[in-house]
Amino acid sequence: ERTLSAGVQLLMPTRPMAPCPAPGCNILTEHGRCAAHRRADAQASDRARGSASSRGYGAQHRKRRAVVRADGPLCVACLAVGRVTPMTVDDHIVPIKQGGSIDDLSNHQSLCETCHNVKRAHERQGRTVRVVQGKGLVVAGKRFACCR
Repeated sequence: ERTLSAGVQLLMPTRPMAPCPAPGCNILTEHGRCAAHRRADAQASDRARGSASSRGYGAQHRKRRAVVRADGPLCVACLAVGRVTPMTVDDHIVPIKQGGSIDDLSNHQSLCETCHNVKRAHERQGRTVRVVQGKGLVVAGKRFACCR
């Protein structure tokens, strides 16, 4: 639905509703699974994921995060381009799965959620991401929108 400057509304055609694809469920949805099955899927995913402690985010992690936050309460990637953004994520510079140390504080950096999400997306594709002074997050010489 769009409103033109004269107050006229344009109604765009919508896709027909379809039944939820979960076996035996006939609830019509605009896309994908019905709310009940989306909720059940999310709960099953959470159970399979394990607790924060079992994934390495226990008391030791909280202590390290406090040290990193005290050392640098601002996002280092944003700060590298002159933008002041509070740190929300204690990021491992070299990911643990790639041999980075959990305990070595020199492998930790403060990032905001936006910069962390961009960095992780590139790391998942096998790319190395670094923070460069004056450029922010950089992969193969290319600067990313989160730090512009």
